[in-house]
Amino acid sequence: MLIRDLIFKPSTHEEDFIFIDKPHIWQNLRKWVAMIDFYHPSDANEFQYSIIGRKGLNKILPLNIEYVDRLTRTSARAEKTHGANHYSIKNLIFAGAKKSMVQGYKVEVVTQIIPNGESAQISWSSDARSWVIGSRNFTIVAEARKHIEKNSSLKERSQQVVAKIAHLWFHHLESLQLNSISLEDLKKDLNAHTLVGTLISDEGVLQYNENVKLVFSNIVKNKSHRMALLPEQSSAIFAKYNLGMVETKSLGFHQTYD
Repeated sequence: MLIRDLIFKPSTHEEDFIFIDKPHIWQNLRKWVAMIDFYHPSDANEFQYSIIGRKGLNKILPLNIEYVDRLTRTSARAEKTHGANHYSIKNLIFAGAKKSMVQGYKVEVVTQIIPNGESAQISWSSDARSWVIGSRNFTIVAEARKHIEKNSSLKERSQQVVAKIAHLWFHHLESLQLNSISLEDLKKDLNAHTLVGTLISDEGVLQYNENVKLVFSNIVKNKSHRMALLPEQSSAIFAKYNLGMVETKSLGFHQTYD
């Protein structure tokens, strides 16, 4: 088994241009993706198949007030001020919502307050029979806490962050067991799905010997072009397994920009 963390590293300007020119890349190439390659048990050189081990959200594009303000959202001045790709980015953000409105549907606007901290992603892989745990461009695969403790080679800062996330996760799994909450149900709910969250400190400054915790905001289906599950779907899973959640608030349903 081989873990490959995929890194997409153009400049911000180049990245926006690529996403505008090829929207399917924005849909599918997420922030922090890890692939797992599987090889034949008796022949390490015989490749069998790959899966997505974990997957984050799409890049969050800048939401300028000009995109929704009545006076500026169709103005040529904003295009001159912000560059030729100004309205292309706006359309990339709002195309789905506008299409739904044109078709007669209402669109719910939801806000989330994401705290400062380190990115955290956790998924269950039935293929690997293990938890896939990562942050940024580093991933580990572990079935139990002992697999983390056996690995003493995690020296880099990013590796230490992932090790901390893993320890917190396995501690939470132990608390679920003490409360007779089925881990098998949790594995079924998170198989080929990624919990997207943040490792934070109560004190606001993240030091790894402090009291830190995990809070989650979204769940991403690994084999889907959709950004994430609906907020109410994710919230139900968070509540079912006593997972910390970020503040999420609905601003109501809308059928037009106005």
